[in-house]
Amino acid sequence: MEIIKDKHKYSLQRVVEVMLDNQTLAIQQCKCLIDYISINQNLPTTKLKKCEFVHKLVRANVKFKKNPNKYQMVINPYALLEMKVGDCKSFSMIVFGLLCALELEPKLRYVSYDNDPQPSHVYVIVDNVCIDATVPEFDKEYPYTFKYDY
Repeated sequence: MEIIKDKHKYSLQRVVEVMLDNQTLAIQQCKCLIDYISINQNLPTTKLKKCEFVHKLVRANVKFKKNPNKYQMVINPYALLEMKVGDCKSFSMIVFGLLCALELEPKLRYVSYDNDPQPSHVYVIVDNVCIDATVPEFDKEYPYTFKYDY
C-alpha cells in the first residue's frame, strides 16, 4: 500500500507514478486470485464477458468509500479484499490487475467532471468498455470534462 501523505503535493503525475509503481504487484496478486477462482468456476472467454465478470466480482467483494481528502491511498488487491472497502484508485488497481490476469490490455482513465483539469476520479477502460467498479452499472461512463488515459 502506498500513501501519498501531503495533499498539497497531490497531482495527476504523482498519482499516476504511484499507480504505475504498484501495477506489477497488483497483476501478480490478481493472477493468483484468477487461478484460485478458476478452480471452482469456468472463467469467461470473451472480452466483454471478462470485463463484466471483473466488474461484478469487485463490486460483490468491496464497498466503495470516497477517500478522505487528508491522504491519497493506493491499496494493493490483497489488502483491499481484506479491508473490503476502498476508493476509486484502489478499485482501479484491482480491476486493472484482474483484467491483465485475464489477458486483456486495460488502461487507467483519469477524469474531471468540472472545469478543473485536475482529475477527481479514476477507472479502467478496455477499448471502449468502461469498468468503473464504483458505479453499480457495468460499462457506465459519466460525461467528463477532461480525461487522461494511461
